[in-house]
Amino acid sequence: MPTATTTETYQQMRARFQREFDEFPFLFAFSDEQFDSALAERGWKESQLVCVMPGGFVQRNDLKRLHSMINSHDCELRAAMTDYDFAYRAFLDEMSNHEYHLDTWQADWDVCSCFGDAEYIVDKDGPAYLAEMGYADVTQRAYRDARRRFYQLCDENGWW
Repeated sequence: MPTATTTETYQQMRARFQREFDEFPFLFAFSDEQFDSALAERGWKESQLVCVMPGGFVQRNDLKRLHSMINSHDCELRAAMTDYDFAYRAFLDEMSNHEYHLDTWQADWDVCSCFGDAEYIVDKDGPAYLAEMGYADVTQRAYRDARRRFYQLCDENGWW
């Protein structure tokens, strides 16, 4: 498995995380009919299930494995974010994904919340959110530099 010391990009890491999540044995159902049908299809019993998200269930004996996978993803991402280049590219990617330049109210929160939990606060900037999440100065510097580069790209490409 790649780690923060490999050359895996943020996009590759996120894609790998998504594949691992997609391969996990979830049951998704949003009506009683869907639920009953999915149970019958898998041969599962309702008493063996735990609801882990709206409409999403796992078997009780898979719950620890799910938590382990989520914690592993979080730890791996946080470790990778200590590398300036990785963090810089990750922030640029998320700024693009969230149309950072169009959302003057919560743009920093939108981007930073991809890398940890933070409560939205008006006029709080990205480095402050990252500091609150426990990220070091190198990651905060990568954010400031990515923001500067993103605004340059906005100017160069007429994204305003």
